[in-house]
Amino acid sequence: MENNIYKRIIQKPETLTAILISLGWVILLIYLYYDWSYDDPYITYRYALNLTLGKGFVYNYGQRILSTTAPFFALILAFIATITHLAIPKIAIFLGCISIALSGFLYWYMGKILNLTILGWVGLFLLPTFSLIATTISSETPLYIAVFLLSSVLYMRRDYLGATIFCAILMMLRPDGLLLPIVLFVDYWMSNKRSVPWRLIFIFLLLNIIWWGMLWIYFGSPIPVTLFAKQKQGEMYISQKFISGFLSLIKGYKLKYIYGVELISGILGLYYLIRIRSKALIIIVYTLFYFIAYSLLGVSRYYWYYAPIVPGFILIVGGGLQFVWERGIKILKNQKIILVLLILGLLSIFLFQQGKDLYKASQHADTRLKIYQAIGSWIREHTQPTDKIGTLEVGIIGYYSSRTMIDFAGLLEPDVAAYMNQKTTYEDTAIYAINTYHPDYIVLHQGLFPVLESKLKKDCKIVKVFEAKKYKSQNDMAIYECKKEGVWRGTSQTKKYVWDYFYPHWNILEYHFSKI
Repeated sequence: MENNIYKRIIQKPETLTAILISLGWVILLIYLYYDWSYDDPYITYRYALNLTLGKGFVYNYGQRILSTTAPFFALILAFIATITHLAIPKIAIFLGCISIALSGFLYWYMGKILNLTILGWVGLFLLPTFSLIATTISSETPLYIAVFLLSSVLYMRRDYLGATIFCAILMMLRPDGLLLPIVLFVDYWMSNKRSVPWRLIFIFLLLNIIWWGMLWIYFGSPIPVTLFAKQKQGEMYISQKFISGFLSLIKGYKLKYIYGVELISGILGLYYLIRIRSKALIIIVYTLFYFIAYSLLGVSRYYWYYAPIVPGFILIVGGGLQFVWERGIKILKNQKIILVLLILGLLSIFLFQQGKDLYKASQHADTRLKIYQAIGSWIREHTQPTDKIGTLEVGIIGYYSSRTMIDFAGLLEPDVAAYMNQKTTYEDTAIYAINTYHPDYIVLHQGLFPVLESKLKKDCKIVKVFEAKKYKSQNDMAIYECKKEGVWRGTSQTKKYVWDYFYPHWNILEYHFSKI
């Protein structure tokens, strides 16, 4: 078997070239994004870390609340960490870089099996260099995109069993993965005289019933608290929802005319793919459904929500160059060299612009990473294991502190998210969380919450200040010790939400049913 695979690669130099290019992307991405991370993935990392340490599949020890939208990714990280003994954040970065390069290779392979060679090569070069995807490295998003493309490609080559299994894995990675099997089922039903693949449906349902059933039994609800929190954050006046955030994102690309040229190519490509009724349209339909679903969910704007849209955009860009190639062949006939130079020229221009943006993005890592890591380490060294820590962003600080965290943004406690509405700010939710959960230490960005700070300066004491300039961050940060009796006790807000405290998942279910 190994000899046959080796012979296939040697006999087909284009395959070897595509593999080598993909390996090159892995090396480049690791080089540029070796230290890349941001706060949110660290919530998932802590689930993985606690699992490897034997503390259970939890964020806060003893609290079975699902506060990550990617529990399956946490299991993957925990499994790799157990085998390799590598740091979980590094595993996530390596896995993200490999996944992005694999996604580019899958585009090349898709072009091969659909006889869209130009489209495939465009995907191989442009998908791994699109900075919006690269900036999601360290989260589950690159793996999610790779599994999405793998499921689609397996379906296109009529490996329906393989497509079914990876569709199930896709949905395990993130609930919105359900969109792809729906698209594939409709395409299969229409392409096979409305026959229903009952065996494949059974396999898909069985795998997901097992997974989601386990989550339900273990956590009391398979619905992540984070989804509820993001929706409630989107309702806040100070927040920006998914659609308006997308429009703001597009404005940034308008400033660079090369992306305008890519868009023109994309319009041609969409026309071409629809005209030839290509199976590649599966990716376009999925992208459209994804955009609609997130718009309806009403989540707040986070840039990583937009990364799964990129494969659809790159597909139609590649389709545009494929269209130019096929039309050019008919027109130029014996002067293919002109056409080759045109395609290579356009691809080089696109690649140059995306490469510049890829490098620039890598030089603007999250400035909070180092200061948050230092704060978490200080807390671990200077507080008791039983102490509770309250802060606005619990990801990095929570991971490195190994303490029970009280989250002011509603990602860990559902009742904090339930407290959010159009009139509240994060200072309001911080005060509510402190009143309700009474953290022993509070970590604040100085100057961010003036009302809260003035109260803390009277009732608590500052035990440590981290200067922003030392860590090249934006805000000085202070740690308050609030252990004395009578601090932030017994308010009317606490009494109002006592039901939420004792039955945290009710608000999540009630909220989602209200949207139906």
